[in-house]
Amino acid sequence: RRQPPETSLRLALPLLFLAACDPTSEVACNAAAAEDGVLEIGTGADGFVPVADGDELAIQTGGQGGHHVYGSLRASGVVQGIFEGDSDPLVTFQVFDAEGTFLAGYEGWPRHFETEGDQLVHFGDTLILEVDPETLDGAEVTMVAQLEDACGRVLEDERVVTLGW
Repeated sequence: RRQPPETSLRLALPLLFLAACDPTSEVACNAAAAEDGVLEIGTGADGFVPVADGDELAIQTGGQGGHHVYGSLRASGVVQGIFEGDSDPLVTFQVFDAEGTFLAGYEGWPRHFETEGDQLVHFGDTLILEVDPETLDGAEVTMVAQLEDACGRVLEDERVVTLGW
């Protein structure tokens, strides 16, 4: 049975609305590309806390006896998709010692960012240490992050920090 035209239009409007508001559209991608894209490494379990080169980053003890550091990111000039998980930015967030040995982190994981003013933030990543944390007290390490947004824009940041208890 054929539906009246107004019923068909009523069913199609939500889909048209979603397509018009899709932040991965060419319009959204071009608008983001016109901005200076910035990615900033930070720390914090419950919010973004900036980290500068030379800062101390606390080693945390997890509930199951493992050890980690908290990693957080703040970004601008990037596009995040409208459906969480579907087109979230792909993030690589890693920690290396002075010799370049991998200590913690992950590569290419989708991460949802919260909107905070005109920026996006992701906080509370537990970067699980793959080595004995006793050997890292006072060690200088490099935190490296890369973000690829829904439009394919890639941003990077790096911080050299000291680990401590």
